[in-house]
Amino acid sequence: MQNKAMNSPDPHEPVPPSSRAPETYPAPAQAWYLVGVLMVLYVFSFIDRQILGLLVDPIKREFGVSDTQVGLLQGLTFAVFYCVLGIPAGWLVDRFSRRWIVAIGVFLWSIAATACGLAAGFWQLVAARMGVGVGEAALSPSAYSLIGDAFPARVWDALSGSTTWVSRSVQGWRLSSAASW
Repeated sequence: MQNKAMNSPDPHEPVPPSSRAPETYPAPAQAWYLVGVLMVLYVFSFIDRQILGLLVDPIKREFGVSDTQVGLLQGLTFAVFYCVLGIPAGWLVDRFSRRWIVAIGVFLWSIAATACGLAAGFWQLVAARMGVGVGEAALSPSAYSLIGDAFPARVWDALSGSTTWVSRSVQGWRLSSAASW
């Protein structure tokens, strides 16, 4: 009598390409719609991140804060939570519905952005900015995973390469503009 486990394939051995299931992707229109929706969310995310730069003087007058405190609001309070919570967000993306993670993240950062507008003091504004960072941390890992599953590798490689090129070009332009000041 043969052991049943002896006949089952070893999970650690590579599967020959001919026996792999063909990968399926959504229709191109659906995949590009996904990219469009995620792009709109990124634009809102970027605006939420940068809006305090436009409001420095009113915030300083309203709350009587120093330049250092404004710098903490614009940088540290947001960035620490955004960066640190991106790691657990990536872990969640691997285990749960990415659409729900994006939806919950957008909901949290929208509530936190509203709380920024309703803040009655500096520390309330700090807490609200931390909330914006928490909510926005869910978007990047979810978006990369969703887009990676929506396009074949050759398209994904072209997309990520072109966005990197555009990003580097814009950064170079900004640096050259700043240097000419």
